[in-house]
Amino acid sequence: MSKKGKAGWVIFQHSITGAALELPPKPGLETAVEIPLAANEIGMCLRIAQIYSGETFSKDEIKNMLKEAGIAAGGAVAGAFLAAKGGKVILKEILNWIPGIGWGIKSAIGGSLTASIGIAFMKFCQLRFGE
Repeated sequence: MSKKGKAGWVIFQHSITGAALELPPKPGLETAVEIPLAANEIGMCLRIAQIYSGETFSKDEIKNMLKEAGIAAGGAVAGAFLAAKGGKVILKEILNWIPGIGWGIKSAIGGSLTASIGIAFMKFCQLRFGE
């Protein structure tokens, strides 16, 4: 399987995990789920970087790569990142009160955001390490 195929499979796996983390209603606790979501996304990026480089990276190295790629907050964009996370948490709190469809929408948001991060990081790794 090609590097792109392997990375695509990793993105799929972590996106499903992100969707599963978002699915159950957690009124008042939506902020807390951002921690395992972030860990899931960093783990995904660790695996993608290893696929493209053949090396093992630390979490700090991956965080720096995410900043370099413009995916994670750093310096001046930290405020915008926190505002976006805050807006997402408020939306998820509202969706908690809409059984079924609201929970499904939360799940879709979580999975698609994880996939977006994975695809962007995969493109960064393709440029940085080559295909």
